Amino acid sequence: DDAVARGSFVILESVVSTTRRALSTDDADSLLLRFAQSVSRYARPPTSRFHVGAAARGTSGNVYLGVNVEISAVPLNHSIHAEQFALVTANANDECKLEAIATTDAPCGHCRQFMNELRDAPGLRCVTRKWRSPLAELLPHAFGPMDLLDDGEDLLLEKSSVDASGMNPQFATLAYVHGEKSPPSDD
Repeated sequence: DDAVARGSFVILESVVSTTRRALSTDDADSLLLRFAQSVSRYARPPTSRFHVGAAARGTSGNVYLGVNVEISAVPLNHSIHAEQFALVTANANDECKLEAIATTDAPCGHCRQFMNELRDAPGLRCVTRKWRSPLAELLPHAFGPMDLLDDGEDLLLEKSSVDASGMNPQFATLAYVHGEKSPPSDD
């Protein structure tokens, strides 16, 4: 609740460790699921009325929370899914890699593909009340960024190289080629 009250949706590793000790549990996945279940009450699903919570554990030990956010009278494909919310929160907080993500219900196909955009996606452990499986088992024969990009390309949760203006020169060049922005300067 404190992470939501602060607006950060981040549970620091020190709080995660304290909570594990207080609950006398060594099962990190079960604790992750408890966090997901707890945060689900903050979901905003005016259309589906289906409250989803997600909790993703990074290699830092921090846990990143997410909920589904729907916009009334707008198709559900324009909503923010809990898994997306959690991954973007991890990215915004400079997390480099996720070990596991727990959700109150099985991730939909859209979320499975979204998670597949991470470099180490096949090994990401997905946890629900009923099962624990690596993402590769939930999304067999997946097509993702590794099928398209060179190994050196940055993906979600990876640091992009940016110039002094904060712009990634590769993206700036692509934008220029497509007529959307002036070319990057070499000044």
